[in-house]
Amino acid sequence: MTDGAVINVKVVDQDGTEVHYKVRRTSTLAGLMHGHAQRLGTSATSVRFLFDGVRLRSSDTPESAELEEGSAIDALIEVVA
Repeated sequence: MTDGAVINVKVVDQDGTEVHYKVRRTSTLAGLMHGHAQRLGTSATSVRFLFDGVRLRSSDTPESAELEEGSAIDALIEVVA
């Protein structure tokens, strides 16, 4: 795949809702995380994004996280007790 290639990934919320995003393989996930958190009405720091059980950081790229076309990222809202 070329450096600037775009892949489609989906973010799955706790209630099972899926939202599809197009991301560049070499761009950080910060924009996706911020945008999805805004969609949920919360800040990106209160949502945990997991891929295959591993927490993703905003500095990760799809390439570094080994995301592929159609990968599913879980979005879990942190509950502060």
